[in-house]
Amino acid sequence: MSIDNYVNGMSEGSQRRGSVEDKVYKRPVSILVVIYAQDTKRVLMLQRRDDPDFWQSVTGSVEEGETAPQAAMREVKEEVTIDVVAEQLTLIDCQRTVEFEIFHIYVIAMRRA
Repeated sequence: MSIDNYVNGMSEGSQRRGSVEDKVYKRPVSILVVIYAQDTKRVLMLQRRDDPDFWQSVTGSVEEGETAPQAAMREVKEEVTIDVVAEQLTLIDCQRTVEFEIFHIYVIAMRRA
């Protein structure tokens, strides 16, 4: 299966039930959003429901046709119910750390919508 078909979740012409080609996968482009309040110098962390000892920042996947900043704003809205607007965007890192997964790290100046 080509990476394009992997990203799209299904190879063209696949008719076999239960095959890898029939499964729908999330896009292998992840985002991580760190919400930092400059006035209080605090970072927002989310406590996991499935493991209360585990804390994380906002994370998610970039959906088809979506840019990384759009995904960041959507994930913040979905996970912490805050509407934000990206005012400035700076790519600070882009790396492939896991096979088939690409991480883009941005600094985004945001404000409440």
